[in-house]
Amino acid sequence: MSTSAHAYRFPHAGPVSTSQPGVDADRSYDLLDAIPSAVYVWRRGSDGTIRLAFANAAADRETRGRVRQLIGAALDELYADGPEIVAAIVATLDDGTLREMEHEYRFRSTGVLRWFRTTFMRTSAQEVVILNDDLTEPRLAATQLEASESRFRDLLERAPAIICTLRAPDHVYEMANEECRRIIGRDDIIGRRVADLLPEIAEQGLLSILDEVIATGEPFVAHAMPVILRPAPDEEPVERHLNVVVQAIEEADGTRTRTFTHAVDVTGLVTAGRDQHRLEAQLRESQKMQAIGRLAGGVAHDFNNLLSTILGYADLALLDPSASTSVRNEVEQIRRGAQRAAQLTRQLLAFGGRQIRRPTRIYIDDAVRDASRLLTPLLGERIELTLHADAGGAVVCMDPGELDQILLNLAVNARDAMPQGGNVAIVTSRYDGSAAGEATEHVLLSVSDTGSGIDAEAMPHIFEPFFTTKGKAGTGLGLSTVYGIVEQNQGRIEVDTRVGAGTRFRVYLPIATGDEPVKESPAPVRQMPPTSANVLLAEDEAGVRALARRVLERAGFHVFDARHGADAVRVWEQHADEIDIVVTDLVMPEMGGRALAERLREMRPGLPILFMSGYADDDQTREGVSDVRVAFLAKPFTTATLVNSVREALQRRR
Repeated sequence: MSTSAHAYRFPHAGPVSTSQPGVDADRSYDLLDAIPSAVYVWRRGSDGTIRLAFANAAADRETRGRVRQLIGAALDELYADGPEIVAAIVATLDDGTLREMEHEYRFRSTGVLRWFRTTFMRTSAQEVVILNDDLTEPRLAATQLEASESRFRDLLERAPAIICTLRAPDHVYEMANEECRRIIGRDDIIGRRVADLLPEIAEQGLLSILDEVIATGEPFVAHAMPVILRPAPDEEPVERHLNVVVQAIEEADGTRTRTFTHAVDVTGLVTAGRDQHRLEAQLRESQKMQAIGRLAGGVAHDFNNLLSTILGYADLALLDPSASTSVRNEVEQIRRGAQRAAQLTRQLLAFGGRQIRRPTRIYIDDAVRDASRLLTPLLGERIELTLHADAGGAVVCMDPGELDQILLNLAVNARDAMPQGGNVAIVTSRYDGSAAGEATEHVLLSVSDTGSGIDAEAMPHIFEPFFTTKGKAGTGLGLSTVYGIVEQNQGRIEVDTRVGAGTRFRVYLPIATGDEPVKESPAPVRQMPPTSANVLLAEDEAGVRALARRVLERAGFHVFDARHGADAVRVWEQHADEIDIVVTDLVMPEMGGRALAERLREMRPGLPILFMSGYADDDQTREGVSDVRVAFLAKPFTTATLVNSVREALQRRR
């Protein structure tokens, strides 16, 4: 018996006469029509030509009704391109050996490609019967199954999940996809034990889980399961979180000797969830800080008006030549106390973001050197101050007073952390954040100490307002003020600390672009003769208004006062030709100072206006006076600063 596979085509498209020589047309093959396999009868005539003598109904169906039209066709003609078929028929006629062949066969009459198993049987010296068993459907099914299995294997291999099968009892890898091999960190894992490849997970109890699944048949399911993995043999283990399903594979005989594991790495989702919780906590903290900031701003506004009155009348009392020395000393103590209170209100406003800011270009190294001269006596003899100004001429744009407050508060904190003495180091440098994805170059201002450090319990609260570890000696506003100032200047602050080994605050401030305003040098103030100018004074706080009027009149000015902006407009309408300058508070009922200035300058564009305030209740107000070229007087003020500010504003217009 011989077997082979070939593709053959009938050369003929049309019928062949059934009256060909050698064909017994009378012989009946009716019984063969009942056979489900296709049957072809070939007969060799007296002339030696082998021709098709019969084809049953199944053969006709196989050729879609064309084969019976070919009865009588010669074998060589029908199989012109199939010499192996011809040879098999001839050989069977000659030796009578039963033959079998699997082959592909494309019918020329239909163009359909089929697969057959053909059997050759000699029934007489002149006749061969061949039976075709159609293998097309099973072959197609097998091909489709193979393609489906290939696709399935490919899906498993490329799936973004860990997929593997393990054989008990040693839990040896039988199959492992690409993600599984990547997580383990090697490709040669088939035939190796889990305990050898993943010792950290094995120690966490994975082997017990696999044993239990095999024993009970119950699947193991875990969500965000923490596992320890080693990315590579020479790398440190890392914690990952996996959604895991382990199932037993039941064999045909009902035994369980293997497990199937499917795991998805959800570390990113777990981390994102933690980040979300942290961001929500930060949002709550930010909302709390904003609420406290609004409260602090309102309190500071009232205090600034009170302190302006206290400082102003203290100055007037000190100018009284008839006051005794003891009275003058007592008034001076009142004045100093008011100045300390004014510093607290400035901190409150800075924390709440409601102070009037006057940003200008500052050479950071020069500013830090100047400030360090003031910090040395503040720190005391037990503390050594070292300064390394190395920002290379870098310029920042901020209110000079804000930089002073940053340095002052950080230095005071450092001093209080070193009651027995130590070292404070102030360092400036340039910081290029491009490696961290930051587009803006920054100045790095570092203030470090060798003090007691900050413990873990206090660390999360150090920037909260009114939080202090100094007991009654602290206000809890120093670091919150620094934080508020840094945030307002689009910077950030970081802290490194070790208990008993000191603390370092790093403040990052963006380097100025060159478009920021530059503070003009004030013109020298000339002594002006009395009654040389008429002032329209708009102030809603009665005490401050009365004080300012008295101070300005003592300096030789004539004053028209108003309770608020709308009242000032009415005064203007009566005395417009007489008024030389307007001095106005920014925040007033009915009409604020900024709106008043816009109204009056519509009528007289060059009118000098001096704004007063220690507080701004909205961004528009702050923006309106942030330019250093705008005349501005911060509350609380002294008598001298009020008079000099009015004179300077007048001289700018002369």
